[in-house]
Amino acid sequence: MKVIGIDQSSTGAGLSYFVNGKLKDYVLIKPKKNKKVAKVEVDYSPHLTTITMPEDEYGLTLLRISVIVDEIEKILKSKKPDVVYFEEIFNAKNIAGFRSLARLQGFIAHTCWQLGIRYVIVEENKWINSFATYGKEVKRPERKADIMKRMNDLYGLNIEIDDVSDAIAIGTYGSKVEKEK
Repeated sequence: MKVIGIDQSSTGAGLSYFVNGKLKDYVLIKPKKNKKVAKVEVDYSPHLTTITMPEDEYGLTLLRISVIVDEIEKILKSKKPDVVYFEEIFNAKNIAGFRSLARLQGFIAHTCWQLGIRYVIVEENKWINSFATYGKEVKRPERKADIMKRMNDLYGLNIEIDDVSDAIAIGTYGSKVEKEK
């Protein structure tokens, strides 16, 4: 069973790739703006895909989302997962942020559908609580730091970016759910 876990945002996306419950790869897809570039440039390094965009294009959220999804699509075509798990959106306090995340979620779902890949949208509390129970007194930054430590310990990594550790945790959760089916 091949599972991809995605922790998506409109400023980047962490992806993890599992085969039969074993972490095989992970990457951070990170757009950044640059006044000196005239067109989108993509640099592929181990575990980091950097998308350099002209400043005016980076400022347009839909263009930034589009380049993120283009890179996700390349990974999906390459890895050919059986299922993709990604996070449900939750930020209703910031309507502009919610709108951007909803668009990104829709693009990812559409890309999976076009490629014939099953996908599961999972609420943050489901995948997080599969690792530990956090009371209301534990704030989001503390939960993210704990998940990062757990993923680093579990897989012998030294991840320092929560988008990546969250993607690994989502993929771990998805792999476990799929195995139990």
